[in-house]
Formats: sequence, structure tokens, C-alpha cells
Amino acid sequence: MIDISQIELPKMPDPSAFRWWCSEKWMEHKDELFLWEKRFPEYDSTYYFRKHRWMLKKMFKEEQIEKYHKENKKEISKLVKRGFKKGNL
Repeated sequence: MIDISQIELPKMPDPSAFRWWCSEKWMEHKDELFLWEKRFPEYDSTYYFRKHRWMLKKMFKEEQIEKYHKENKKEISKLVKRGFKKGNL
């Protein structure tokens, strides 16, 4: 008899940050639709992702840029000030 507790399952790679973000947007979309129209979508997530893939990609990139600016605000302002002092900007 095989002891199941001794078997190691193959490790699956973690989904990318973009995939996690898209899943969140799908859940938000379903919640919005339910709040506005009191119904859930008649389509699945695959259809939603295919239909809105360019919009989702653009939104994700914009959020990443915004997040980067918030996290590095001091460093960016320091570099800009240095550029002004040296006459590079």
C-alpha cells in the first residue's frame, strides 16, 4: 500500500502580479454589477479578460507607475533637484 503522506506534490509557480491583479478586477466587476443591477454576469472571467485585456493592461501599468512614484517620491525629487543644480534639466 502507498503512503500518501510521503508523496511530494509538484510545486506550481505562483501567478504573476498581473494575474493576481486581474483576478481582483474580475471580483470587483462582479460586485459592481451585482450592486448596480442586482444580478451576476452571464459570462465567465475568460470572456471578461478577453474583452477587456487592453484596458486591464493599461490600468495595471498605470497603477504600477503610480505605486512606484509613491514609493520613491523622495528619491525622485532628490534626483530632480540634483539635475537642476548641475544644469542638466
